[in-house]
This record gives sequence, structure tokens and C-alpha cells, in this order.
Amino acid sequence: MNQQIVVANEAIFAKGNDLLTNSHFVAKAFGKSHRHILRDIDELILKRPEFACAQFWAYVENRKIGVANRDIRGFQMTKDGFMLLVMGFTGEKAFDVKIAYIEAFNQMQRQIDNFNTDLMQKLVIALEAEKQSFAIASLAARIMRKRRDEKPVHQSEIQMLQSQLQPLLTNLQLPAA
Repeated sequence: MNQQIVVANEAIFAKGNDLLTNSHFVAKAFGKSHRHILRDIDELILKRPEFACAQFWAYVENRKIGVANRDIRGFQMTKDGFMLLVMGFTGEKAFDVKIAYIEAFNQMQRQIDNFNTDLMQKLVIALEAEKQSFAIASLAARIMRKRRDEKPVHQSEIQMLQSQLQPLLTNLQLPAA
């Protein structure tokens, strides 16, 4: 009977745009001792440090074990690090867990991509709105400068014409009704 393997949401997490898991989750998912997972990662790093060091990051966390707190070593790893580590794991359960992890990594990557795409679209819309607003403000500023420059010329011409017209209006005799 083929049992459905579920990888918990917290087994894969985002750090920036990178998707990671860690050695504790891998040990638990595959039913292996964490000590053996650490041993396997250490061997990978020794064999190909130039590749493995980009895929695995060591960390130490303080965990309560029994009544005492202890520092426990672990590794965070990328999807590629995960694949490199678990490629040698065999058996039906190992196969199912590998598939579940790959699907979980891919699903989370799609979510990040969609999130980033949505943000990029919103940014493009906001930039376009700002560009249009700036263009309108720039046009309005040019119109206001033109008005500022033309106003004294027009007012001067109006005053001159009114002063020429005023004597004519005062001497104008209206016909008797």
C-alpha cells in the first residue's frame, strides 16, 4: 500500500528569494538519525567543497534536550543541496519523500515567483502613474510660467488701450432720447 508523504510547510522556508530546508527536517522526513544526516553533509562538503559550500550553511541552535539546554549543530540547505544529499537514499519511503520535497520546493518557488510578479506589476503601474502625474505637472508649470510672462504684457496693453479710449468716451455725446 502506497502511503501519501506530506512535507510540512515549515520544512521548506524562504530566505530572501532562496528556498531552504534544514538537516533536522530532512532527518525527520526520512526517518534517519540527525547525526547520520550531519555525517553525510560533512562528507559531501569534503568531497566537493566548491559546490557543497554554496548549498549548505552550518548553524548552531540551542535546544532543550531533557532537562538541559544543548547546542545542536545543523545545516540549512538549498534545493540543490537537498537533492545532492538525498540522491543516495533508497527505498520506497525515500522515493516518496524525495518527490514530496521536490513538489514542496516547486510549489513554494511558484508562490514566490507569483508574489514577485504581482509586486513587479504593481510597481510598473505605480511608476506609470507617477510618470503621467509628472508630465501633467510639468505641462501645468509651463502654462503657469507662460501666463506669468504674458500677464504683464497683456495688462500693459489693456491699460494703454483703456487710457486711449477713456478721453473718447468722456467726450462722447449720447443722442437724446
